[in-house]
Amino acid sequence: MRTSAIGKTIQMTIKIYPEKCRGCLSCMLACSFKKYRVFNILKSCIKLKRDVETETYTLIIDEDCCDLCSGEPECVNACPYDALIFAPVGGD
Repeated sequence: MRTSAIGKTIQMTIKIYPEKCRGCLSCMLACSFKKYRVFNILKSCIKLKRDVETETYTLIIDEDCCDLCSGEPECVNACPYDALIFAPVGGD
């Protein structure tokens, strides 16, 4: 959640754009480092599934694990392809 300039609380979420994902694992490494101080994709709150037939990737964020990095998601900052965006819930 964030508070806007007029004092209104805004719920935020991480929006996923799978068509932009290239499977680089940057988001997973950033997540594990922020949460556990180790670069280990197995400790990430994000999982990546790859479809070998279509060469596409699907990102799945474990909502029980992810706390949105207290409003500054490292996965969003680490993604070089803008496949993850921190945005208001329900917004485009």
